[in-house]
Amino acid sequence: MDRVAVARVAHPRTLEFRLVVAGKERPVLRAAAVAAAPGPERILEKAPGRRLPPESIARAARTLCEGIDAAHAAGLVHGRVSAREIIVEGDAWRLTGLGLPGAAHADIVPPEGDAETKEGDLYGLAVCLYEALAGDKPFSGPEGSLAKSEGRPASLAGRVGLPPGLDAFFARALQSDPARRFHAACELYGALRSLVTPAVH
Repeated sequence: MDRVAVARVAHPRTLEFRLVVAGKERPVLRAAAVAAAPGPERILEKAPGRRLPPESIARAARTLCEGIDAAHAAGLVHGRVSAREIIVEGDAWRLTGLGLPGAAHADIVPPEGDAETKEGDLYGLAVCLYEALAGDKPFSGPEGSLAKSEGRPASLAGRVGLPPGLDAFFARALQSDPARRFHAACELYGALRSLVTPAVH
């Protein structure tokens, strides 16, 4: 792993890590001297009804998406992007746990079955954004598994306080076919931001 890759991963939108190359297939990040502040707040811990205002999400998610794209540009994947791995720092979100061992929760594993890919990271990001907006999971109930395999998240139409257009956004972000989803975190963020009213500056 060269110094350019290290600089890319030490992006201000992620926590900083020291690089350790593990195996021949994929570089891995392991937490070193730099760690989160004691007892960092996770994004949904104190949210009323485990929901956050759309405008707040759109502002905070920008930092998160920039960090994910920085890791991907360095050839790294997180593999467990979820609300559990995102901390609040001021009005921004930061991703933690990059490269640390652990299995992905079933909620964020995409239909193709592999969370440890760039596509898996973006899928987990979309699930996290859905949870933050709706206060519940995109696929639940007795038909949850079928809806997930078909890329049919629960509709948000008519939810109080949510802007129109979110159903189409999540239908793309949580598509069963990864080729039809968003291809970068900042692309996904831009599409979400365009839906949020009043406009976020």
